[in-house]
Amino acid sequence: MTDYDHTEYARMLLLTPARSEASSYNRLIDDMAAEGTLIGPFVAVACAVADLDQKRLRSLAYVGELNESEAGNAFGRVRENGMVTAWVRRALYWRLGSYRYALERLVIAVPSGLAVGAERALKRFEAQVLQADVPLTRCAGDGAYALVTDVPAPPLVTDVPVRPLVTK
Repeated sequence: MTDYDHTEYARMLLLTPARSEASSYNRLIDDMAAEGTLIGPFVAVACAVADLDQKRLRSLAYVGELNESEAGNAFGRVRENGMVTAWVRRALYWRLGSYRYALERLVIAVPSGLAVGAERALKRFEAQVLQADVPLTRCAGDGAYALVTDVPAPPLVTDVPVRPLVTK
């Protein structure tokens, strides 16, 4: 398994010189939106490849003079395609964790009204990842690895005004 540093993206955001916190929050929002647009097309391609791979395996029974090397090559390609799909599926969860961590660190380091929009973008990205999970699991075949996902995190940022403390 590849080690993934979920803190790296947050460090990049926080250490990149900026005139205001707005550029960091907007970068986070834009990155989540851009990555989210890639999920649907990837799922479509991964599932089309998985379908073709199944047809490839079924067709082996009808190939004349199929030698062991050719059959092994076909099985290897199918396995590799499944592993790539499984890797992307895991990577989506890694990115989701990185984005959440980055938002948490931005809120602590440079609070802003933009945090509400960033959290909404995070929830949209999370929904896209979860929506892709079922078809990617199906399409990854034997290359799929079970993921343990946390219970959805409670809201980090709210747009509800904070009441002042009353002391007597």
